[in-house]
Amino acid sequence: MIIRSKRELKKLFEEEKANIFGDKPVDFETKYRSSFRYMYYKYILALREYEFLCYKRDNTKGLSSRIIAQKVKKADRRKNRLSLKIGVDFSAGMVEKSVTVCHPNVILNGRVGEGCVFHGNNVLGNKKTGAADMIPTLGKNVDVGVGAIIIGNVEIADNCVIGAGAVVTKSFTDPGSVIVGNPARRIK
Repeated sequence: MIIRSKRELKKLFEEEKANIFGDKPVDFETKYRSSFRYMYYKYILALREYEFLCYKRDNTKGLSSRIIAQKVKKADRRKNRLSLKIGVDFSAGMVEKSVTVCHPNVILNGRVGEGCVFHGNNVLGNKKTGAADMIPTLGKNVDVGVGAIIIGNVEIADNCVIGAGAVVTKSFTDPGSVIVGNPARRIK
């Protein structure tokens, strides 16, 4: 996801807030009653700020580029600190807006479409070390069950449901499929 201006960043912050909290105001009670949700919100804000600063750094020249580079380092440290605290890690620039994480221990090293839901203990990643082009791609509104693992150069179509504990190592390109098992297979 590329964020080119502060206006886009601010709009994205509001959309993420609405996705995570709905219409509820974010007050003291919300912060502490549902602490994972609030910390996830802070992580998403840090990730989006980091993505924006990286874009700005890559498109700025001269003296101000050094200042932006320092801000990028600071934003990266903040993002990593929150990542360790709540057990969620996304690859910068690969995750679209409105992605929901219900429980911790989610590592996403792949392209994730808008509106996907992860229920916890999920991993998206490449098969081999250093194979950056061998990452999974999830379509829009994919629901990933608890403990599901998606590895390799895999493509999952829009509106699919991946069952709990599924190990997906091949592509499923039919929209709306239900994918279960180890190894994963389509049941609907």
